[in-house]
Amino acid sequence: MGTAGSRATLLATAALLVAGCGSSGNRSVGAPASTASISSAGPSPSATGSPGPRYVVQRIATGSKPCATLGAAGSVWVADINDFTVKRLDPGTGRLQARIATAAGPCGMAYGAGSIWVEDYTASAVTRIEVATNRTRTIKVGSSPYDVTFAAGAAWVTNYGDGTVTRIDAATNSTRTIEVGASPIGIAAAGGAIWVCASGSRELSRIDAVTYRVSTVDFGGSPSWTAADSDTVWIGDQGAGQIVRLDARSGRIVRRIDV
Repeated sequence: MGTAGSRATLLATAALLVAGCGSSGNRSVGAPASTASISSAGPSPSATGSPGPRYVVQRIATGSKPCATLGAAGSVWVADINDFTVKRLDPGTGRLQARIATAAGPCGMAYGAGSIWVEDYTASAVTRIEVATNRTRTIKVGSSPYDVTFAAGAAWVTNYGDGTVTRIDAATNSTRTIEVGASPIGIAAAGGAIWVCASGSRELSRIDAVTYRVSTVDFGGSPSWTAADSDTVWIGDQGAGQIVRLDARSGRIVRRIDV
């Protein structure tokens, strides 16, 4: 990738990370921008009075307090933390395909093994939604689950309230509890490992996806939210106002980017 492309990627990643949920643990988010069912935003006037670019092309009501969205399995999924539902939308039209009840306080979601995995913060549970049928199953996890990812045949959930990660086997729905640092929030899979941001203890934990062995990376900041590809993890450092790039194969921090 050229210099311009790399810079664009860095900026886009930084924007996504900074826009994540807060780390206070109360899952509080702002009110939805609009309560209209579906409406199109008109062209924005420019300084000269001529039509400007259209950035917002549609607003879709999805409940009283949407907390997270996910594009997966040909649909857009929206978790509403107040209504205890996930709305399934057609990405082409924005129309509601299904309204799916969850346990209390749904927010973060991940896709894997033909299912959407929804962490239910208030209920200390995960709702598994089968995408083929929209049927659900509730699986108990640790206290106050905060984020979820899917890798190596399992969903992995950070439990903010008790400093653990719960692994849910996708084949059996059985669980395993793994101790990490205090108040874990963001989680990502890369380089054969699960990376966990322990905001309370200011640690970055690495869980081997096969052996479940836990090690700690010297982070030197306040790790929060993550984005990842197969070999790289991007981590928001809330204390320093930076995005941190981690080589997932070596476990080394290779760059810090001021944002």
